[in-house]
Amino acid sequence: GNGANVEINQPLNVNVGGDVGIDYDLTFLNTGTANITSEGPLSILAGDANHAENLTLGTQGTGDVVVDINDSAATGGFKILGTSGYRFNLLPKGSLGIGATAPLATLDVRPNLTDGGTIAIASVSGATSFAGLLVDNTGVGDLFTASKSGATKFTILNNGNLQFAGTTNFLTTLA
Repeated sequence: GNGANVEINQPLNVNVGGDVGIDYDLTFLNTGTANITSEGPLSILAGDANHAENLTLGTQGTGDVVVDINDSAATGGFKILGTSGYRFNLLPKGSLGIGATAPLATLDVRPNLTDGGTIAIASVSGATSFAGLLVDNTGVGDLFTASKSGATKFTILNNGNLQFAGTTNFLTTLA
């Protein structure tokens, strides 16, 4: 701790047990790829328990922020953890769960039960000259099904017809 600067012009390995502290910035000056690797779990934390500090991941220039996961693995992925469990869960094969730890579809949005069931499960809004929500099913399945507790209330069939609680209605115009 005398505040002196040390310049090392060769690779540096710190092989000590315990913590290593760096005051202020850690800058990688090479123009190639730089890596921080760990042979075990790795946590990057900002601030302390008594302060609300941000952790910012960003790029300078036009680069992207890339999260590289092993998409050939059966488990893992990219997850955002809250105090009561995973809030955002992107699985290696592309399924996205919001409020769902094990997504049941390509996009699986589950309700927020912490507010007593008083807010919508999902909300879509915008200002567009196109459709507010587009469903394009090129397969043979139905376009949309609404249900309550697993009991189907109405379905928009693949041919465009409406089906209400099991009865098909061949409506051409709705008033």
